[in-house]
This record gives sequence, structure tokens and C-alpha cells, in this order.
Amino acid sequence: MKLRLLPVMASLCGMLFCASAAQANSVYVHNKPIENVLTVNNTVYVPFNDLMKGLGRSWSVDESGKIILKDFAGAGPDLKSADIVFGGELEGSGVKGMMHGGQVWVPVRMVRMLGYELSYNAKTEIVDIVTPRMKTDADRAAEAEVNQARAEREAKLAEEREAERAALEERKQAMAELKAKRNRGEDGSPSASEAEANPAEGSYDEGFEVDEEAAARRVAAKQKDIGGVESYDDLVRVQQQLDEQDAARRAARREAQKRAAEAEEANGGVAADKAAEPAPNVVVFAPRANPDYFTGHIDMTAIVKNIGNLAAQGVSATLTLVAPDGSVLNTQRVNRQSVPVNGQWEITAGYDHIDGTSMPRGNYQLRVAADCTNKPKK
Repeated sequence: MKLRLLPVMASLCGMLFCASAAQANSVYVHNKPIENVLTVNNTVYVPFNDLMKGLGRSWSVDESGKIILKDFAGAGPDLKSADIVFGGELEGSGVKGMMHGGQVWVPVRMVRMLGYELSYNAKTEIVDIVTPRMKTDADRAAEAEVNQARAEREAKLAEEREAERAALEERKQAMAELKAKRNRGEDGSPSASEAEANPAEGSYDEGFEVDEEAAARRVAAKQKDIGGVESYDDLVRVQQQLDEQDAARRAARREAQKRAAEAEEANGGVAADKAAEPAPNVVVFAPRANPDYFTGHIDMTAIVKNIGNLAAQGVSATLTLVAPDGSVLNTQRVNRQSVPVNGQWEITAGYDHIDGTSMPRGNYQLRVAADCTNKPKK
């Protein structure tokens, strides 16, 4: 059994509704069209009476106002409320519809409560309501395989998390040993006393955390950009690269201060270089969209870092989820009060695909645009 949605009647076109990529054009039930369909906030609605007629169902209303569905063709009384509560075989369930044109309209997805399945084709904008066949032994075996694969996947993720935790503990211990060696000057780098006497060459000066746990977190955060930390030698290499970056930042700061002093002197002692004023700079790292084909859910993650020299205020990020065919599935906007200097904001969001477990396979992309309210005006 299939349902295909036809174009919205001309009399409804003047109304303002929020439609998106989940727009449906046509619906068929037994190859007979339902004349009216609306898409509101990503949800496809049809009149309750038309939907039940197409499915060959009739209904009645009991004394408490609950709707009792019956398995034979017919009709029933007009509904007075869009908040439908079912009785009988669907006791305890319900659906929230909407009143329009004197009729109750319900989401098409309510047919799942009756044992039907939904399928949506974004290219043709057709929603199919399919009658599922009886479950066979092969279906049950396949379902068991899927459940086993899901359990194995969860177990593997748990092992990976435990391995990451153990690796972090090893890195923290290695960082403690490395700090001790550096303080003693045993690895060829300046000792603690030399670093204090010459900050331009030191590693643990001005903004660099010296305690083991904070230093380990910093190395772990940087290793994606610099390289994996798998051994003590890798840890030394990463730390040396961090030292070089730290020294380069200090050299750039001294050069900027020198230029500002020269400009101030040339200006008669008045500092006029506004470009040197502290300012935030929010940058997006690692935007990812991870689909779960078992559930139809897509996890969206990204990191917004403030690499400027002033805390970012009123930070916002716009997340755009792109399907494998290039169409935009969803757009969300998330906000955060502030992100400190050298701090980061880990964004997590989700989206449930309209096709559920039948969602298209492929590469889902997440595009993220970040901004803040106190950035300098150009």
C-alpha cells in the first residue's frame, strides 16, 4: 500500500508555513490521491478523515472522548479537537494535530502507530506509506545480526574510550617525567633557572600551564594538529613543537610592542594603533556529522576555539547539515555566553532523518559558521 502527496490546493498557498527539505508534493493510497497536504516545520500533515479513508479505516468516539479505530472501510464523526487520544488497540497513545479549514490535520508519521512504514524521496518529494509484510524467520535472524553488530560496536567504543583514558594517564605520567627532566636540563633544553632568566627561550613561561594534568590536556588538545602521541619520543617531539610555537608567539608579541612604541613615538607619545588592541578571534575546528543507520539519528559535533587575545562574548554558531546528494537537511543555531582566551566550546547537536533507518547512505557534511558580538568592526 502506498501513499503519494498531491500539490497543496491553491486556496492554501497564501498561508505562511515554514517548509524545508522535507516538503512533500503528492500522496497515494491504493493509487487514489489525497487532495490536500501541508508541510509545517518539517512535518507533513494531511486531514485525519482523508487519511483514514485512504487506509480503509473507520472510527468512533467513546464517552471519554477517545478515538477508537476500526479495521473496515467507512467513516466516523468529525473531530472537535486536534489533540487526539486513542483508545482500544492504541490505548495510551495519541497524536497532536492542528485545526485548519474546520478540519483536524494530523502528521503523516502517525501511521507508524498503525504498523505502517514511511519512506521519503527528496528528489521527487513523495512520501510513501508502505504496509509492512509479515516478519519471517529470515527477518528475525537479520534483526538478531543487527542487534549483535550494534552490541559489538558499543563494546568496541567502550574499549576505545578505556584505551583513550589509559593513554591519557600515560601521557600525564610522561609529562611529569618530562617536566622533571626539563627542570634538570637533561633533555638538552634550558633548565628551569635558565628559562626563568631567559623567558624567550623557556617552555613553561607566560600562559603555559606547568602542572602535569593541565600540560597533558594541552598536549592532547594539540596533537590533532601536530601529530599523534604514541610514545615518549612522540611526547618530546610534540612538546618541542609547542615550545617553538610559544617562542614564536613571544617574538611576534615583542615585535608588535616594538612597532607600537615606534608608532607612539612618531605620534608624539600618543598610541594610535587600534589594530594592536586586544580582540577575540573564534575559529571552527573538526566539524563532523556522524550518521547512525541503525536509528536514523545523525550526531553533529564541532569545536569553536578563541585564538584571539580577548574573551569572546555572545558567541554563536550556525550548523548546516548537508546530505550526500548536496541538499541541506537541517540548519540550527546554538549560542554560548562567552569563550575565554585560548578556551574552546565543544558543540554537540542532533538531527533525526525523516527516512529513519532507510536514510540514504553516504557522506554527510557539517558546515559551521561561528561569530561573536564583541569582534572588532572593520
